[in-house]
Amino acid sequence: MCLIICLKNLDRRFNMKHIVLTGFMGSGKTTLGKALAELLDIPFFDIDQEIERISGRTIPELFAISESYFRKIEALCTLRTLEKKEQCVIALGGGSFCQTLIYETLNEENYLTIYLDLSEEELLERLDVIRPTRPVLLAMPDEHWKTDSIKLYRQRRPQYLKARIHVMAHKITAQELKENIENDRTLL
Repeated sequence: MCLIICLKNLDRRFNMKHIVLTGFMGSGKTTLGKALAELLDIPFFDIDQEIERISGRTIPELFAISESYFRKIEALCTLRTLEKKEQCVIALGGGSFCQTLIYETLNEENYLTIYLDLSEEELLERLDVIRPTRPVLLAMPDEHWKTDSIKLYRQRRPQYLKARIHVMAHKITAQELKENIENDRTLL
């Protein structure tokens, strides 16, 4: 019961529409987002999946056209998802929060943005596993992909830090994140 009251207060006082997870690829946005949505009993949307559903193409196919083209489709799908009336949890793509239009919309509309951060070491371990499925990583030369990934992470991190909440992704569970949202009186 407290959860419902807290979320309604959050929504009423700050006009919080959705809980939006941001962070670098591999930070756990989808995994943590699904679990958090289940705990909150609200829908979950993964922007990468929405892009593929709406465009009818895979992420690698869209990147093959151009990264710029992909980013336009990503912005369109993100903004469409943000228009949903029912409160939900949304996992952004790794570069979404760095797009000015998306960031400004999230900031102006008072969405509850949560940055899932990782240490560089943890990030590289995760990226090593997911690299074959990530066009941005595949475009990097094999001998430099780790240093190029960290460079991109460091470039994006100042933008990610503008999220309302910052958590270390490898140290938090969905249950703990839910409790932080409920118990953080600065949000209520």
